[in-house]
Amino acid sequence: MWRNRLVLWRPVLGLAAVQASIILSWVIYRAYLPQLLTPLGFPESFPARLLLIESLLGIAMEPMMGGLSDRAKYAIGTRFPLISLGVILSSASFLLIPATLFVGTPGGALRWVLPCVAVAWALAMTVFRAPVMALVMHYAAVPELPRAISVLVLVAGTMGAIAPFSTQFLLSLGPWIAFAAGSLVMLVAVKVLRSRHPPEPPAPPPAEAIVPLPSLLLGLGAISGVSMGVHWGLRFLSGVLSEAIVIPYPDANLKIVTFLFGLAVAVGSVPAGIVAAKWGNSRAILVGVAVTVYLVLLMGFVPQPGGIVAAIVGIVAAFSLVNNGAIPFIFGAVPPHRIGLGMGTYFGSLGAAASLFEPLFGTQAIDLADRATYSAIAFLAVGLCVALTEVRRRR
Repeated sequence: MWRNRLVLWRPVLGLAAVQASIILSWVIYRAYLPQLLTPLGFPESFPARLLLIESLLGIAMEPMMGGLSDRAKYAIGTRFPLISLGVILSSASFLLIPATLFVGTPGGALRWVLPCVAVAWALAMTVFRAPVMALVMHYAAVPELPRAISVLVLVAGTMGAIAPFSTQFLLSLGPWIAFAAGSLVMLVAVKVLRSRHPPEPPAPPPAEAIVPLPSLLLGLGAISGVSMGVHWGLRFLSGVLSEAIVIPYPDANLKIVTFLFGLAVAVGSVPAGIVAAKWGNSRAILVGVAVTVYLVLLMGFVPQPGGIVAAIVGIVAAFSLVNNGAIPFIFGAVPPHRIGLGMGTYFGSLGAAASLFEPLFGTQAIDLADRATYSAIAFLAVGLCVALTEVRRRR
């Protein structure tokens, strides 16, 4: 049941467990960061600045670590030494974060130990995220990657939807229990993945000459465009949904609406993966982009109270194709011996998109039509990157 020639489901579930542990660690970290920094005399705006610094460092670190894992794969036959190093460093530094409360005092120089340890933890997390995600290439045949990735998207989306409701519970545990639990969960998840990882055959030397540098850069640029486009498109799309739902339902709880939308997209990843495996990933993304753009513009410019629910259902189905197809797209944009670099570029670009959102688009109110337009442009950019990559591959 769990194994066939197309998808190795047990390792995929192990990879999903590792991804869940990564998300859990970030949820704990974001919940406690203001609680830990404020008593040391840092201003209320400092946690946001620290997160921005970590994101900016990750833009460079993620591709670098992914590229190093590619070298490790073809030098020693596996990415796991780099993954293990990153997990050990991140687990240790994660436990050190609450321990720094005994070092710093408000206004003292030693209070900066906590921000330094926090940044060190964030950097340690970048050491293994791209390498561990690159392992999925060993667990599924390329045409079946959307099905394998759908499990990861389901887990990530579900945890992302639940995260806002879990903050109070995590804070009630206290920093020592919460951070220790996060560290332990990550160690156990990686141990489970390692035990499920199939034997890797000796890797042939990469055929570097077959992939000219300009072609590689074009592929990485397309990956970056897809990553940033999906993130920005979703950010604006969430705003469109929140504003449009108020028209027929002025008393709607927008927090619940956002939760249900996120959960629906997570669950929708499973049928989206099946569809993409049948149609081809690029075609599925392009269909998803076309339908998403049409519906988001319809909601933004011609909001119809009677059809808002049907439009949201259509957007969930269409966006699921785009969201689920983003990571499988990497496997067609760069050659197999550069998958780690491609994964790192994807995650680094995701951090860049999150960091640049407010500086580029500001925090001022944006009306419904403008949100819809920005969302449509972002998704069209995703479609353009996918289409151009597909044309380049067929030449």
